[in-house]
Amino acid sequence: MSNQLEFLYFQAMQCIQGGNLDGSELLLRQILKKKPNHSNALRLLSVIAVRQGRFELALERIEGAIIAGPKNGIAYSNKGNILLALNRAVEAIEAHKKAIKLSPSYAEAYSNLGNVYLEMQDYQLAIDFYKKAINLESSNYDFKVNLGNALWRANLLHEAISEYSQTLEAYPSDANVQFYLAQIELYLGNFKSGWDRYEWRWLAAFNDSQPLKTSKSLWQGQQFDGCLYIWAEQGVGDQILHASIFSDLRSYPQRKLISVEKKLLPILKRSFPDYEFIDSCSTVSEEKYDHHIPIGSLGKIFRQRREDFYDAPVNYLKADLNLSQSIRVGRSTKNKFICGLSWKSSNQTLGKQKSISLMDLSKVLALENLEFINLQYGDVSADIEAVKDSLDIDIHNWQKYGLFEDLEYALSLIDSCDIILTTSNSNAHMAGALGKEVLLLIPLSFGKFWYWHDIHGVSLWYPTIKIFKQEIQGDWSAPVLKIKNYLEAKFAT
Repeated sequence: MSNQLEFLYFQAMQCIQGGNLDGSELLLRQILKKKPNHSNALRLLSVIAVRQGRFELALERIEGAIIAGPKNGIAYSNKGNILLALNRAVEAIEAHKKAIKLSPSYAEAYSNLGNVYLEMQDYQLAIDFYKKAINLESSNYDFKVNLGNALWRANLLHEAISEYSQTLEAYPSDANVQFYLAQIELYLGNFKSGWDRYEWRWLAAFNDSQPLKTSKSLWQGQQFDGCLYIWAEQGVGDQILHASIFSDLRSYPQRKLISVEKKLLPILKRSFPDYEFIDSCSTVSEEKYDHHIPIGSLGKIFRQRREDFYDAPVNYLKADLNLSQSIRVGRSTKNKFICGLSWKSSNQTLGKQKSISLMDLSKVLALENLEFINLQYGDVSADIEAVKDSLDIDIHNWQKYGLFEDLEYALSLIDSCDIILTTSNSNAHMAGALGKEVLLLIPLSFGKFWYWHDIHGVSLWYPTIKIFKQEIQGDWSAPVLKIKNYLEAKFAT
């Protein structure tokens, strides 16, 4: 009987590995019919529920597995993973610690515990447990990548580079690790190697953009007669960032055809009237261009050294002056300075790390010489009302349209302000590209994009952006106080 059950169990595991969840569950049910308290069969049923995204069911099933096999360390570790997925991190820690106590040589339990601490932003403990997992399984790829990720989030950038580099010695074609390294190197100003590695983004698992399918050759920076097609990738903010390089193209004789998101078209057509811009959703025949390059690869040609940034125009985007003027005329501000304000990011992966509570800006909002206007896209009426109720401070809402959809109005609204205070979102890019003075709040490490490298507190890509970085990950108090003091001195009566 035991040999037959072991064979069925082995087949069930193979089915899970092959993605045949229904087949695996059928086999597991056969095992449980013959042995209802088969702990590992119950555990695999929980694994199936996890793969299906049914975490409450998975938790119920793993509890059954633990009752059937109370000394099953792997089951406890599985339980910890499920609890983390249910945002029950403290309970997840206890489950993983129980797994380690029952199975001290089970390396996965240490790594899983590291994952919980990583999620809780306790990076040093995450690093410690990843190292313990590696000590047990020194060649485990996932453990080493996890350690590199934790070092990166802890802002231990050179240690992260070392760990990632060691991983690439064994797996040189790992696109994810190559892309991780690219971002760190670009942030540190290692532009040559950083841009080279940045090309791995097309193969990275988390890249949403798709490369252009074409038989035409990739442009390498040479001059030629004909048309150069620069095609869109990534989001609005990234396209605005890389548009800072468009002015460098003016010394090249070829015609420039550039695709961007549709809502950027009127802005870029006005700002670069000598180029042809089209909607990124348009299909472009190969007959219309001779060479091509993705917009995110322009830096590889034009931003090889820090000095290459210094000659770039400070204000390369042009707002609609009539619209900006009408906004100024149409508002009443009691003769105070106008500060445009946004505090959130909608980025699904990093938005939480990049965003700040509006109430956490209370020391800034209380400054007497400033009026604040809302630049935040989305419905933030509850945030604004909470500030009014708690602090008796008005944040004016002169938005007539959805700002993220109507970038023309958003750009003119920003242009009408005296100064901008924002977190890392599209407003930062638009304001920086307009040459407005911007006070930018960014996280210490996790959630900070590679292009926010600063030179003595000033953005390299946008020289009018002053960067105020967290001193402790997740704690905005120090940069907010610095901004408050800066604004108090700048706009003192």
